[in-house]
Amino acid sequence: MTISRGFPQGSVLSPLLFNIFARKLLKQCTSSTFQFADDTTLATANPSLSAVAESLTASFYVVKEFCDSHELKINPEKTQLIVFKKPGKSIRDDFQLTLDNCTIKPHKIVKLLGVPLDQHLTFRPHIDNITNKCQGLLGILARATPYLTKELLKLIYTALIRSHMEYCSLIFSSAAKTHLKKLDVIHASYIEYHVMPMLIYYCCFSNWKILVRVRTIPSWTPNTQYQYFGI
Repeated sequence: MTISRGFPQGSVLSPLLFNIFARKLLKQCTSSTFQFADDTTLATANPSLSAVAESLTASFYVVKEFCDSHELKINPEKTQLIVFKKPGKSIRDDFQLTLDNCTIKPHKIVKLLGVPLDQHLTFRPHIDNITNKCQGLLGILARATPYLTKELLKLIYTALIRSHMEYCSLIFSSAAKTHLKKLDVIHASYIEYHVMPMLIYYCCFSNWKILVRVRTIPSWTPNTQYQYFGI
């Protein structure tokens, strides 16, 4: 795909400038439209799959007309379709959308702004991805623990590990407790292997008489700040 115009990728002003350029798109769409910079999502709800297909198809051609008038191009390779439904409800095998001579079949999982969404909205794929990433980072942090201060360890945990758990946390906070428990394990592992050993170190090897106050370790909760200990 040849690109002759646009905004520099990675620039601070590029998302703002693109939003200004495409600000009239949302008013022209008949279905629910969600836009983040150059990512546009069309959504509709109806018990009938035929009605869903008609609504999305009509909205797509409205978007395409807008893009053609503004000399923008839609990338068909990145266009995805997902149908959110109850686990017991099935979808026809032949259900698909034909948009601008391009056939799009529904996926079981799509990624929206870095968050994998499954068709039952359990958020299990997203939480599993977070868990795998954080476990690897905790291993790196464990090897670096003897050489870093408690302040640096907490800073690294907040910046590299907790940031993964808090990204879009308001959305998946309604997930099942069995899935959220996996994040509790990551949170508790940091306390057990990185905070508690340092408390023991300060208690055993400090020349000063100090008072250590250890609070009960709370469960991980989105958008909540904790103070684990005080010396």
